[in-house]
Amino acid sequence: MNELVARVLHRWNPEPRVNRLPLDVRAADSRLNLLLVCRRWHDIIVASPQLWEDLDVRMPLDVAQLVIERSRSHPISINWPSDISNNQEIESSEFLDLAIDNSTRIRRAIIYASPSSYLDVPNLRRLLEAPTPLLEDLTADCELEDSTSDGDGTLNEFVLSEGSFLKHLHLYDIATPLDSPRLSNLITINLGGSAVPQSPQPLLLLLSNSQRLEELHVWDLRSSTGDIESLPSTSVTLPRLTKITLGNTPSIYNIAVLASIHTPLCSHVSVKDRWVENERSSELVEALDALTWCRGSNLATTLTWGNGSRPVPDWLVVAVEGDRITVKAPETELQLSRDDISRILARLGAVFSQLPLAINLKIKLERSIDLLPWSERLDTLNVGKKEAIRRIIQQLSQRHVNPRNGEMDWICPMLLEISMWYDWGEKEDTPLDGEVLLSLVRQRWSGEDGLAAATQPTSFGFLCKRALCPNLWSLNDQIKQMVPSFRFID
Repeated sequence: MNELVARVLHRWNPEPRVNRLPLDVRAADSRLNLLLVCRRWHDIIVASPQLWEDLDVRMPLDVAQLVIERSRSHPISINWPSDISNNQEIESSEFLDLAIDNSTRIRRAIIYASPSSYLDVPNLRRLLEAPTPLLEDLTADCELEDSTSDGDGTLNEFVLSEGSFLKHLHLYDIATPLDSPRLSNLITINLGGSAVPQSPQPLLLLLSNSQRLEELHVWDLRSSTGDIESLPSTSVTLPRLTKITLGNTPSIYNIAVLASIHTPLCSHVSVKDRWVENERSSELVEALDALTWCRGSNLATTLTWGNGSRPVPDWLVVAVEGDRITVKAPETELQLSRDDISRILARLGAVFSQLPLAINLKIKLERSIDLLPWSERLDTLNVGKKEAIRRIIQQLSQRHVNPRNGEMDWICPMLLEISMWYDWGEKEDTPLDGEVLLSLVRQRWSGEDGLAAATQPTSFGFLCKRALCPNLWSLNDQIKQMVPSFRFID
């Protein structure tokens, strides 16, 4: 039966009026038209309550009532989008009553309260606090200007009714107590704005009760107590978590969460800090950074040494652009945005200095960093912007004591692929840029000073416009005599 209906829905050509409706509303009208095809189809569709499970506030009220009738006792889904037309405003209150009257059948709810959705905070609360024993998937987004209050100074918070465990929770600017029994064993947690608790403790308690959790997203926290005195003494293990996003939230909050969880299967971590609030918070962030970024820590193990569930990676790519660091491995990715980017780079460098030698490290930079912690494993270097290139070149011209054998060696002795590039429209500083580049080549690869030359790179490209960098381009032949793989790229 389902195969028959699906095939007919695919072939049926909707009337122009239906074509103008949203896709999720069009489905209901398509079923009404299919009722007219023939008696067999009519009987099949009328007898299939699962085909009548979707309610949308943009439906005509009589269609919505028919959906309720035809779906019988089958679970239903409610969709209340953020923007509905003026003529739908007239019926929105009746639709709200219809939804609340049938709330015990709601399995999935997507609700946006906004000035153009004609759903104010009191009615949003009425809908969210209605009996929903079957509810599994809840999205509630409050975009109202007065979203922190319902008019009498009461915080905009709702309490879920009793019922089965939710699977997916997405809240923005409307909160609910995170210790609700219905929030145990969530699969997806997505909290934003005032839905995020100001202290990480309630969130960590929720995580400790969510052993099925696969995705965690916390974002847009506007203020934080900075209270991390009572963090759990042992980390919260989340055996199924694969994706973490902490976005536009305070440094102290993010690092407290990261330091308190163990995620053996996590493959994607994205962290964008909002601020370090005060000197004490800055000190706490530094202390927690030391715990989070060390060998044996959760994130370091996930990214570099493997964790039993996946092998040690063959390669790592580290990209530094502005205040953002991205670390990629074959099966994992980490993104960090921090104001104190230099401190995080130093921490990461210390972690990567202990990598197994078999891991090939590739770095892409748009700012200068200290290469020494990355030196022994770096085989590919891609660096852009003139000032960063100069500082990196100066480091590559140096030798240091190799900590493994105590002998003098070049910085980044395994470096085989080099790519340097100027930003679009960047002009050379004559003759400084040419002198710095030529000095690097002579010191590192010519052997002119009597020291053993570094290993020749297999490729060395320098991208800059010939018209803007004529002095650099004039050095092409001299450089190629010492480094045959070198080439300028216009």
